[in-house]
Amino acid sequence: MTSKEIAELNEQRFQTAFTVWELSHYTDKKSYQKMFSSMLFASKNMIKKEASKKGIYIDVEGKAIDLTSLIFERDIVSHHKRPQKLSSYLYLPMLGIVYGHQLQFEEKCSSYESAVSKTERNIVFTEELSEEEVIAELKTNPIYIKNSKIYTTEEIQDPDFIFKAEGWFD
Repeated sequence: MTSKEIAELNEQRFQTAFTVWELSHYTDKKSYQKMFSSMLFASKNMIKKEASKKGIYIDVEGKAIDLTSLIFERDIVSHHKRPQKLSSYLYLPMLGIVYGHQLQFEEKCSSYESAVSKTERNIVFTEELSEEEVIAELKTNPIYIKNSKIYTTEEIQDPDFIFKAEGWFD
């Protein structure tokens, strides 16, 4: 299956979930989560493509969550806007997330030690677990770190959890 076919399937998944969510008068939690995860998937792919095209390092996970949270809360949840096509709808906000002046400044300010600690996932190895055991655990149960908070892969798929973690609402 090509990446274009995968993107089309993801688009269909989003549109179907939006229709179900709309028909349930915006109360169906399952379709709500499917929309979020589909938008997050599209965001990740767009940011990865932009980064590889420009040959730059970007925290893809973090930027994708920022983009998805922004668009999902601002347009989908608040105004019930239906994007005709996810990639088109996300493109300009993605550019703002990736290339915004404040974000460029913050990226320049992060130190080499910070970049190294992110690749090591800020794990403190204790005597209780060996380094191999920690690495094996991370392979089976991956995590995502943002602003010194650790999230599991399952948690970053839940929009309500991300919105609360990002401080969007209590």
